[in-house]
Amino acid sequence: LEARSTHLSDDMSGGADIKWRRELVAEVLAVMAQPELVALFSPAARAEAPIAGVLTLADGSKTRFTGQIDRYVETPEGILLVDFKTGHPPEGDVIAPAYAMQMAIYQALMQAARPGCDVQCALIWTQIGRVDRLEATMLAAHIDALSSSLVTGAEAL
Repeated sequence: LEARSTHLSDDMSGGADIKWRRELVAEVLAVMAQPELVALFSPAARAEAPIAGVLTLADGSKTRFTGQIDRYVETPEGILLVDFKTGHPPEGDVIAPAYAMQMAIYQALMQAARPGCDVQCALIWTQIGRVDRLEATMLAAHIDALSSSLVTGAEAL
């Protein structure tokens, strides 16, 4: 895989520095080789998978959501949903509320589609290859917060 990736990056150089391209390939392969992510990059995984559904919120209201999961895989142990993020990740364990809410919604929709299946979520920061696993309690808190944050009684303009 490494030889093919390096060859491909060399062929698609477009004038970019060959050393930089090879470093990029090495970083990508390092992420793909992390033991907890191997299945995510296997033939069993799906990329750019649409997801849609209706969530019933704590206050009883129903809200429709659609999105696209960057990558996911289902194994005998459960489902791993991943969203790739560019740019610099936050320092420490702080996850931007918008990212946490996005993944909380994806997790809730997948749990509704696959009841009884353990659904885990993670963010992969592509610039440095960091993987942030998102705690289930944090994601659940974001779903609970939807009830108080959504506008009710909207009307057409």
